[in-house]
Amino acid sequence: MNTNSQFPKLPIFPYKGFVYKYVLKSHTFKVIPDKFKPNPITLFKYYRIEHNSIDALIKSYIYVSHPEQLNDVYDSSEHLLIFDDDETNNIILNESPLLDDQKQEFIKDKASLSNANKEIIYSKIGIFSMTETPDNTLMWAHYTNNRGFAIEFNIEKLKHTSTGEIHGPFPMNYVDKIEPIRLSKVDFRCAMLMQSNVKQIDWAYENERRLLVECRDGDYSLPSYTFPAEKERKSYYSIEAIESIWLGKKFFKEKEIQNFDLESGIMYIQLINNIEFKSSLLTFL
Repeated sequence: MNTNSQFPKLPIFPYKGFVYKYVLKSHTFKVIPDKFKPNPITLFKYYRIEHNSIDALIKSYIYVSHPEQLNDVYDSSEHLLIFDDDETNNIILNESPLLDDQKQEFIKDKASLSNANKEIIYSKIGIFSMTETPDNTLMWAHYTNNRGFAIEFNIEKLKHTSTGEIHGPFPMNYVDKIEPIRLSKVDFRCAMLMQSNVKQIDWAYENERRLLVECRDGDYSLPSYTFPAEKERKSYYSIEAIESIWLGKKFFKEKEIQNFDLESGIMYIQLINNIEFKSSLLTFL
């Protein structure tokens, strides 16, 4: 992503009321929404009680997804970008971490090259979705089954201590209809920013703010390809970035609550399910 190549394509692009901009000199991304909203000081991430979420909490990292790993199949949709420009296709491929023999195979087949670039373009960038809303009942149900937890992150502390370079947070562009753009008309980095920022209006209730996290040294792993020295999609941060942790309404089963002392505010718990994961979380607290 951090290249000195010069592109004749537009580094700024309007789409459905938002404006997307890539600034080459400072290597920064900008999303200008139709209505100004100041960036919040803190944002929230919902988690289920499972190995990966507890591991991320205890080891202080965020997992930065490839679009193919997102729960909405239309999120960062491959259909948003039309890879119709040979120069751009070759630049993306040449800057990718793929082996030379893999690159040669794609160069021979333009259709395969376009399909591959839809995945390769995220070899240095991962997505981390957050929300401004910690008390949304639908999100507690959908993402935690009301039995998980939510982490409140201080965004500036997260950005300053992250092992990955964090861009954002960006407000999401919720649209009625997703329409594609051609890479022959816009800088691919600007196009990628737009692609990762557009969702259908059905998801507006999530009030999402999104981080793009760039690998500072090397390349993130890709779902369909392997290459030397690929890195896990993890960005580590300082524990100081955590402001609070919220537990779901059903985090504890009724039978697990042995007693609650109103005077001292102490709750006595005897865990009977997900003992390992719950114990790890409570020990962390």
